[in-house]
Amino acid sequence: MTNFISGGCSFTYGSELSDDDRGKNFSKKTWAYELFKETYPADNFICTAKPGAGNSAIARRTFNAVANMKDVTGVVVMWSFNSRY
Repeated sequence: MTNFISGGCSFTYGSELSDDDRGKNFSKKTWAYELFKETYPADNFICTAKPGAGNSAIARRTFNAVANMKDVTGVVVMWSFNSRY
């Protein structure tokens, strides 16, 4: 099984999109999920994004996912503002 990993903040997680279930699950209407569906031949979508995350948290969560997964087909990251901690 191949894996596609996305990292970022609420824009990648999909907060406030129409399929948002009060933050319980990531949205399937985000740019990252659409990219996964349309262009990458992967079986599994892993969203490491977290609303409000700063760049250090985004990097740490994404690196941890990559290090703990086998058969990673693609990794995409949307960085936050420079001033967000």
